[in-house]
Amino acid sequence: MNYGKSLAENSTLEYLNISWNRLRHKGIGLFMKFLQTNIRLRTLNLSWNGFGLYAAKVFGDCMKINSTLEEINYANNQITTEAATHIVRGLSKN
Repeated sequence: MNYGKSLAENSTLEYLNISWNRLRHKGIGLFMKFLQTNIRLRTLNLSWNGFGLYAAKVFGDCMKINSTLEEINYANNQITTEAATHIVRGLSKN
């Protein structure tokens, strides 16, 4: 099943918890495509997925486009200062 496509076609979803899913590199890229087109999602829980620098870069780029998210839980991922900088830069353009 293509979860990214299914999520992209969902026009009513406002809260999504995908914690503990080990999305890693490939998964985060596919998922972020959904975030770039979704206009309803307000709350997103990405905790405990093992995200590192690559995921932070992808997420930061996505946040430059998505302007609907109000609450993001990125806890307990492998976030370094450099990774956090990418996320913050994306959010600052949101």
